[in-house]
Amino acid sequence: LMSLPSSGAVPSGPMPAAAIVASAAAVTSADDSPGLSHNINPTALGKIAGHSSPREFAYSIVNALANQCGAEQVAFGMTSGQRIQVLAISGLSDFKTSSPGVAMMTQAMEECLDFGSLIASPVPAGTDIISLPIHRRWSAEAGAASVCSIPLSDSEGVTAVVSLRRTTTRPFTKDELSSLTRTLQPYGHA
Repeated sequence: LMSLPSSGAVPSGPMPAAAIVASAAAVTSADDSPGLSHNINPTALGKIAGHSSPREFAYSIVNALANQCGAEQVAFGMTSGQRIQVLAISGLSDFKTSSPGVAMMTQAMEECLDFGSLIASPVPAGTDIISLPIHRRWSAEAGAASVCSIPLSDSEGVTAVVSLRRTTTRPFTKDELSSLTRTLQPYGHA
């Protein structure tokens, strides 16, 4: 289904490299927020080596996913204790975490963190994925959009969550969610 950057390479596809670089460059090293661990294991280091910061790495992932999945919005958040700190949202170089849309998405990401497994709303047929209350509310507030959150884990648990939103006319399929999960899993170590 897709390929994401693994060593700083910008994914090919409809988004030009300059657009990814520009959106990542608009975010400075403000990602040194208190309470957020930047411990990176050696396996993950190779994945982010070509990026100047975890935030730039996050932007490369969300912009690639938005284009390759046809998503209206993709967000990447890292865990900080039992909370999520949103590092990047596709198409936005700056955002306020207190804005209603970002706050709703953050709550959905934290629901995924708590649950520790893929969550989607609506739930694709033929899956054992469940829809939890915050994801159902996020979907409803976004005009019955198709939403999902995928936890990224390492040996110690969930390290990050990626959430995606698509139009109601383009729900996620079982195969797409399976492919997304497989594609994103190695990034749990980052």
